[in-house]
Order: sequence, then C-alpha cells, then structure tokens
Amino acid sequence: MFPKRRSVRIVGYDYAQPGAYFVTLCVAGRRSMFGRVVDGVVILSPLGTIAEQALIWLSERYSHIRIPEYAVMPNHLHAIVSWDAPSDPPKPLGALVNAYKATASGRMRRHLGDQGATIWQRGLYEHIIEDEAEFYEKAEYIRHNAETWEWDHENPDAVRSPK
Repeated sequence: MFPKRRSVRIVGYDYAQPGAYFVTLCVAGRRSMFGRVVDGVVILSPLGTIAEQALIWLSERYSHIRIPEYAVMPNHLHAIVSWDAPSDPPKPLGALVNAYKATASGRMRRHLGDQGATIWQRGLYEHIIEDEAEFYEKAEYIRHNAETWEWDHENPDAVRSPK
C-alpha cells in the first residue's frame, strides 16, 4: 500500500484552461536512468533519449500545447508546458502528463526488454506560472539545472552546497 500523499493541486483550479505550467517528473526510486552530468552538461543514456523524444511526441500529438523549455536530468525531468487556447475536448495537465508517462514508459520498457519495469515515481510536481517574469525564472532554472547538479537535492550523489 502506498502512503497517502498530500496533493499540491489547487482545489477548484481548472488545469485544462490555457496557461503555462512548470512540471517535474521523477524516476521511481530516483534512479539515474536517463544519463549522467559531466562538467555541467547532461549526457543522455538511451532511456534519457527516449524521455526526450517522448516530450517531442507530446507536443506533436497535442498540437495545442508547446514545450518551450525542458531538461532531461539523470533521474528526473523539468518542462514548461503551455497552451494559449483550449483543446477540443480540453485536456487537463494531468491527462497530458499521463499520456507522456505512458508513451515514454512503453518505449523504455521495450528498450529494456522488461514490460513490467517501473519507470516513474507516482504523481508529479507542477507549478502554475503566473506571469512573464516567473516564466523567465523557471526557464532559466531549467536551462542551468545541469550546471548545479553537483549540489542538487535530486542528485543522490550530491555534495554539500557551497557557502
């Protein structure tokens, strides 16, 4: 039985409405399946390449969304997902993430030759981007995430943060 987790979702918020969202998805067990960071640059593994290709698939499959920034890290990924007009019928953020996870997982399991492999941690972290300044802040964080990997709390081998 999984422990009950507190939802970070805003009660009553319509996650199908146009907007921009900062999303983080983590690998189950925080395993570094997607690659490694060398000198502040992510070197993707074959599974990391699949994770990246599935993000591209998502933006092609659902023409109303854009993914202007993303980073596939060794054991998680960050993306900004946005849309200006609702789809018909509207797809909420959770449904888009589920479509991404299902597609990426299927491709990864085929690559691994293990149809039962657990790829993703349950759920996601999402943050509603309120304005252009916040969009820029999140985009910069994504662009520079690999440069701070050595100290990142998502890094299982992280060293103490510099003072």
